[in-house]
Amino acid sequence: MSDPQRVLVVDDQDDIREMARLVLNGAGYEVVTASSGREALTMVRAASFDLVLLDINMPELDGWATLRLLRADEALDALPVAMFSVKS
Repeated sequence: MSDPQRVLVVDDQDDIREMARLVLNGAGYEVVTASSGREALTMVRAASFDLVLLDINMPELDGWATLRLLRADEALDALPVAMFSVKS
């Protein structure tokens, strides 16, 4: 049996991160969360992920800026990223 795929969920809102973690864990993924773009960059440089789910609207370093920094890093430029935004 193979190891589950690792997903990094990045969102500044606790409830959104927790909801995504519950849904993805239930689908068999290993989920790690980050509360900011800066935290996400640190995490992807330190560990391997199969996918990053990245919130667009975050303070300081938003999703677009985080994505630009990921793509500028040769070691991370091929990492799959899916961007999202939740508005109530």
